[in-house]
Amino acid sequence: MQTTPSGDQAIAQLRALLDASTEIGIVGTDPGGVVTLFNRGAEGLLGYTAQDILAKQTPMLWHDMEEVADRAQALDAEPSFDFLVDCATNDAFSYWSVIDKAGRRRSVSLRMAPVNITGQEGGVLFVMVDVTVRLETARELREKAELLEHTNKDLEEFTRAASHDLTAPLRSVRSLIRFVIEDVGDSIPDTPRRYLDLIDQRIARMDALLRGLLEYARSGLQPSTATVFVMKQLLERVISNLDVPDGMAIRQELPETPVQTYHAPLECCLRNLISNAIKHQDRDEGAIVIVAELQGDQLQVDVIDDGPGIDVEYRERVFRPFESLQSRDKVEGSGLGLSIVRRYADSVGGAIEVIDNATDETNETPQRGVTMRLTWPVLEVTETPGS
Repeated sequence: MQTTPSGDQAIAQLRALLDASTEIGIVGTDPGGVVTLFNRGAEGLLGYTAQDILAKQTPMLWHDMEEVADRAQALDAEPSFDFLVDCATNDAFSYWSVIDKAGRRRSVSLRMAPVNITGQEGGVLFVMVDVTVRLETARELREKAELLEHTNKDLEEFTRAASHDLTAPLRSVRSLIRFVIEDVGDSIPDTPRRYLDLIDQRIARMDALLRGLLEYARSGLQPSTATVFVMKQLLERVISNLDVPDGMAIRQELPETPVQTYHAPLECCLRNLISNAIKHQDRDEGAIVIVAELQGDQLQVDVIDDGPGIDVEYRERVFRPFESLQSRDKVEGSGLGLSIVRRYADSVGGAIEVIDNATDETNETPQRGVTMRLTWPVLEVTETPGS
């Protein structure tokens, strides 16, 4: 027959269990604050042995008394053992500073429970967890985040200034070339005329590159605000600002539901994806289909084209800055469009990938072109759309 341990036996078993813990510092005291339990975890944390502490010291020995005094003054209390008990009981402070036997400062999470481990009423049990590394890591991450934010702002300001300072003289040169062509007119020989046209094209390309660099610098920044809008309205605005050839048909399959998300970067991504599909179409006539659907807290947007497609081996390469699968003399562009899309998607926790188009139902062969699948986070809709 199993017997129930007596009160003294239960206390002894509890002391043995607490004393054996090595990961957490556990300190028990009598009602006056004198230490009656100092487990192995406390020895490892504070550097003292149980023999140094038991029946000789109070927890005030290892606490940073300046910190205790400052906190007591803030709460209009006396810096005493009872103050520590009250704070630990009420979770008044998340962390405390302790100083070990060697004089090293540590940060601990401190909790208290009224546990009787001495047989005397009023005894308490302090539980200490060393959070020094965690707090130091959090501080370093916070500092790095602040530095990164500052660096990003500096980069954006520099890129904007550089883009403006370089774009202005380029446009002036382009204007001068056009003035020359207008003034001289048909009297310009064919070869010089061809050279002037080539210079004009190169300046236009450089202007597009500078604008792309500015957008690329911005694309890595975390957007600060989200707005509510309907995808159809957004896409109509994007398409209206693009130079769509007569032979290019654009069809939409979009949800009517308003969505709340990062509007400006999404618009930029759609503009780049549709523009990229138009530029790389290798036939006089083509089609682009934009399909969007809500999937939980994500918006999935497929930009489907029937162009030449992208081989599997190049599907990651196209997202690198300045990468293009065709010569810029054939397809004008900065080489940054898809890189900007990926950076924007990464900055908001989304994704962009290239996938095969659906197979042709008649012969089960893949259709021409590819699908650019953009996954974009959506926040809860709480307002009427206003875009």
